[in-house]
Amino acid sequence: MNIAIYHGLPIIHYEMLGYLIEYFLISKIKITIYAHISDWKEYYEKFFEINMIWNNPIQFDPNNYDLIFLLTDDDITFKNEWLDINKIIIIDHTYTMRRENGFYRFGTRFYSGKPNHEWAIPCYNGLTIDEKYKYLENISNINITCVGVQNRPVSISFLQELFVNFNDITFHIIARYIDLQLYEGYNNVHTYVNCDTNIMFEIIKKSHYILCCEHPTNPEPRNNSMSAAIQIAFSYGCNLIIPSLWQKHYNLKSIIEYNDNFLQQNGQTKLLLKKDIILDSCYNELYDLISHRNLLFDKILKIKYNSINKSPNNIYSNVLYKLDLQIPNVLITNEYENIFSYDFREIHINNTLFNNIFKNNIKINYCYLYYNIDYNKINEPVMWIINSNNDIKDIELFSLRKHKDIIIIHNNIEQINDIINIYNKNKYCVSYLFDNKIFIIPQK
Repeated sequence: MNIAIYHGLPIIHYEMLGYLIEYFLISKIKITIYAHISDWKEYYEKFFEINMIWNNPIQFDPNNYDLIFLLTDDDITFKNEWLDINKIIIIDHTYTMRRENGFYRFGTRFYSGKPNHEWAIPCYNGLTIDEKYKYLENISNINITCVGVQNRPVSISFLQELFVNFNDITFHIIARYIDLQLYEGYNNVHTYVNCDTNIMFEIIKKSHYILCCEHPTNPEPRNNSMSAAIQIAFSYGCNLIIPSLWQKHYNLKSIIEYNDNFLQQNGQTKLLLKKDIILDSCYNELYDLISHRNLLFDKILKIKYNSINKSPNNIYSNVLYKLDLQIPNVLITNEYENIFSYDFREIHINNTLFNNIFKNNIKINYCYLYYNIDYNKINEPVMWIINSNNDIKDIELFSLRKHKDIIIIHNNIEQINDIINIYNKNKYCVSYLFDNKIFIIPQK
């Protein structure tokens, strides 16, 4: 696979690179990025702990690649003659189609008016939930951050009307252009013009909330596009506060919505915010959004390359490989071997194993750990490795899932008939015995 990401715009949309870099990193696929050198390169290399191939867009030659992600659909530096129905993936930033003749296209959000247009919100795993709580535990005030020109509050009175406990909140306003006079005289309002990327994310990591604002002169984030603040909030564990007019279009699950008479004239919401926030719903939705992204990108690669099965490193996947079966990308197990990290992009392990062995040395960039697995939440096939008699009772539960999960059971060969009978109550399977292990392979 020769895959490139092209981004010729010098200033905007660099926050979108994160979800592409993360996907290809966890999928063990090398990529080349064409973008201007900036503090974003430094940030991503430090965050993902990698050295990236990051070239100037002037050096770009589409003939060197068989798949190219165009980060922004109307990037004027991407020549029309480069558009190729066999290799260009167009990422649409708006409701309208501004570039044609690509191999595949998807949007940055769901549009109710185009329900069949595929999408992926550009978020990634910026902080684990535990890391986020550690950042917040020593913060005395409530922190709200406003990111981007769109989300600059129109006045102090707007904030005072919206937040009952305005004086208990520290506001951080980050944008390329800010009318500083609007916020003069208030010690709890801090402004950052052309803020360095690393400084911006340090502020966001310590923020409880991210506030988005409706402007009557710019309905684009509501009707036709999406504010980058949305994906940043999900990536870094901030509770989103958005106008109710936006929520009617976005239909997000974990947000706080508001009305304001100052702009919308539809009944003022009064918000009393808390410093001790619960982030479970925010992180649950982040997981759903990332899973949705993974499945979409998997689909694109499979269409392009027919199969993305790689030669496996672990014994379990190797058996499936020799049987010419599709190897799942997700592993759920109560045992762990370092070699698993090479073969699976997502690994779930039980509490005991995580707390005793891996609490301090598994990086979220490489595998995602969730302690209470909702079996129906994972919307793709998984591999289950079970090595305890106590887990055999879960076989029937596994068989109820709609996906073709591979189940591998240790040290229970004498129970194989009972196990198969339990599984076959809901779904037919075949089984293989190999090296004192039972491989359960579901059928149609």
